Amino acid sequence: MSRLDAGRVKLKLDWCDVGEVIGVAAQRVAGRLMLRPFEVVAPPDLPLVQMDFVLMEQVLVNLLDNACNYTPQCAPITVEAEITGRQLQIVVSDGGAGHPSRRSGAYF
Repeated sequence: MSRLDAGRVKLKLDWCDVGEVIGVAAQRVAGRLMLRPFEVVAPPDLPLVQMDFVLMEQVLVNLLDNACNYTPQCAPITVEAEITGRQLQIVVSDGGAGHPSRRSGAYF
C-alpha cells in the first residue's frame, strides 16, 4: 500500500473475473484452508471488473493467510463478493476472536 500511495507501483488494470481472482488466491493457501470450514459467497453473474489481477490476488492471499494465522482451526473463513452500485466489495471474514466490529476487505 505504501508503494501504491507513493506512486512507485503502476497498476496493470485489466478486465478480470472476480471469481477467478478469489479462486487463485484460495488455491495459494489451499493447504491451510483445508483445515477449516471455508466458503466463497458470490453471485454467479458478477460482471468482469477492471483491476490489477496480480495485486488483488496478493491482497486476498494476505487476508486469507492472516485469517488462517489468527483463528482456531474450527473457525470458518468466508470470502464474500458483491457489486453495490458501481463498486465491487470483497470481504474476508473469519470466526476468530479478533475485532468483531472490523471486517477485512477491499473496495473498488
